[in-house]
Amino acid sequence: MNSIGDNTVGKPELPIRPGIVRTVLDLIVAGAKELCVKKVVTPNMHEDHISEQLDQEMRTVYRGTDSDIVNWAMRPDIPTSHKATIQIGEADFTFYWDQIPRDPNRYLAVEAKKLRGRYSSLANKYVDEGVLRFVNEKYGQGHDHGIMMGYIVVAPLSNALSSVKTAMDKRKVKTRECSKFSPNGSLCTHPFTHHSRHFQDKATVPMTLIHVFFDFS
Repeated sequence: MNSIGDNTVGKPELPIRPGIVRTVLDLIVAGAKELCVKKVVTPNMHEDHISEQLDQEMRTVYRGTDSDIVNWAMRPDIPTSHKATIQIGEADFTFYWDQIPRDPNRYLAVEAKKLRGRYSSLANKYVDEGVLRFVNEKYGQGHDHGIMMGYIVVAPLSNALSSVKTAMDKRKVKTRECSKFSPNGSLCTHPFTHHSRHFQDKATVPMTLIHVFFDFS
């Protein structure tokens, strides 16, 4: 049930097992911890370049495990209708796993945005060009989970999170919010993890967005 005219992709109401979500989050957090230690992220670094660094760290972590639960691609073409001739959506990371029956629309999308704790926070962009891409079904149409990552490149992290909360509150109608942005560690032990829930344009089941924030300042 893809829609090219509406720029939507994915299979409506496709559940993602909590164990898969936890596995993906654990891998992301482990990679981010390694990247933090290396102190290579700078305030002016483009978020795509930060994602490239994170991708390398995640692959190093992944090679050190015996897990074959998930695989992923960085900025892939997200599955589209067989009639599609153009790329519809491109998340920063897209995670895949084997499950019977096989379904090309079974993936977990992850979008990343830079944030600052001082000066211009970039929190509005985090919502407008991140959260809303899930809500408007640019990717993850009908999926019950999606992941947002916040790369804090200027301290303090607490200010960046406060700015995101303010931006989310101001746009709660636009984002079809049905559960407020708030701390939640049910799927991830990383201390700076929040959840929010949103109704997408065409889905009848709300999506849980898991927001994880990393201090690279």
